[in-house]
Amino acid sequence: MKRIEDLNDLKLLMIELFNNEGSDFIDTQEHGIMFVASGKPKTTYESIKKGTEEKKWEFDGSFFYRDKANNLTIYLSPMSKNTLIFASVLTLHELYMDKHR
Repeated sequence: MKRIEDLNDLKLLMIELFNNEGSDFIDTQEHGIMFVASGKPKTTYESIKKGTEEKKWEFDGSFFYRDKANNLTIYLSPMSKNTLIFASVLTLHELYMDKHR
C-alpha cells in the first residue's frame, strides 16, 4: 500500500479495496470521505482485510483501522444491512483539527 497524501489518493485506495464499490463518495470536512458498502461491517472487514495490515485493525464493537505510516484511518459502522465507511487522511485531519482549536 502506498502512502496516502490527499483525498484523491484516498478515493483510489478505497476503489481498489472495495473492488470499485462505493464510487459515490461524499467528502467530509476536507480530510476524509464516506460511502456505503453492501453487507454488515464484519463481512466488509473480511472482504478488505487482505489489502490492509491485519494487526492495525482494532475491534471494540466496531471495526477501526489506523495506519500512521500510510497516513490513513478507516472506520466501518453498521447501517441497516449495509456498512457506512468513513476513511480519513491522517495529516489532513490533523490540519483540520488545528484550524478549529
